[in-house]
Amino acid sequence: MVFIDMHVHSKSSDGTASVKELLSVSKKLKTGLSITDHNIITGSIEACKDKDALVIPGIEIGSNRFNHLLAYFYDINELKEFYQKEILPFKIKHRFHLYRTKLPLLKLLEISKNYNCITSAAHPSVKTLTWTKKPLLMVDAIEVLNSSIPSKYNQKAFSLSDSLKKLKTAGSDAHSIRHLNSGGIISNEDTVEGILNSIKKNKNKVTGTSYTTLQNFRHKLITSNEVFRVKKK
Repeated sequence: MVFIDMHVHSKSSDGTASVKELLSVSKKLKTGLSITDHNIITGSIEACKDKDALVIPGIEIGSNRFNHLLAYFYDINELKEFYQKEILPFKIKHRFHLYRTKLPLLKLLEISKNYNCITSAAHPSVKTLTWTKKPLLMVDAIEVLNSSIPSKYNQKAFSLSDSLKKLKTAGSDAHSIRHLNSGGIISNEDTVEGILNSIKKNKNKVTGTSYTTLQNFRHKLITSNEVFRVKKK
């Protein structure tokens, strides 16, 4: 069995750890990871070059309404194609818009169906990032455990996954080394193809911890570029 943290951020977007640092910990602990930076894949590309590490090619895409979609690919080259063709042209070139693109969520989900990937609704129960029913029916999986949010939201996501009969993913949503591996999936497989297939067959398990309310507030202060925005008079 192998543990894989399916939601990790690096310095390529809003994380504090380099890809090299993340891989060093992952290899030392014999775990896998997916670097799912916000609307960018340089971190994932760099990580996939390390043949001694278990890395799932991935990205976290923000819709025009701030919904977050995780996408996991079997092949880094297909992720590159997806990014260059479908995401890059719709990025918003402003630091206050790191977390979103110009793409509507339904359009993102429609596009993803043309690629060999698994899509997962990231932290769908958080109030400001709530998913509506139609996109939830289209997405492949739901992130039922995200270690950067309180347990009440994860419990809602888990119930949502069960009620809609969706596949399940989990991850730390780590933005620092300290939180890496605080959440993830467990698979009997140890290859990218095997792990993603185990998710498709609903044979993976999810495990991890949730933030307390205080930890969650601190996390938002560190990672959000919206918290201290000064309003123009």
